Amino acid sequence: MLLVEVNYEEVCIWIVYPILSMYVNAYEVKDVCIKYQVKGNADTIPHWSQGYKVQANIIDGQELSQRTRCYTCYDPLDKYVVVFWGDGQSTVIDTDSPFLSLYTEGRDQQGRIWEVSDSPVCM
Repeated sequence: MLLVEVNYEEVCIWIVYPILSMYVNAYEVKDVCIKYQVKGNADTIPHWSQGYKVQANIIDGQELSQRTRCYTCYDPLDKYVVVFWGDGQSTVIDTDSPFLSLYTEGRDQQGRIWEVSDSPVCM
């Protein structure tokens, strides 16, 4: 019979650390490509706008709530993409996900659907 000694501290570090490290980086600035969905009229189907290569602030809902002091405005588990356009204009996109993937969809405060991508190609 083979007995294996298990060090639970090491097991905990190898399992818990990668999960916690996803939440440590609660805020980052990243170049992304964003597009918004253009609603079609009665004769056309919705389609995507041209892509815009912008610098976006990727932030989790908990930190965004703290920074804006609006604790009921944002889901603490979601990632938000914040784009500042100038002239005091910004777009806050809720991705409804704790992760940002290659192509992620989300909605802004007005309900417009956006696609966010960190792909180097932006069309």
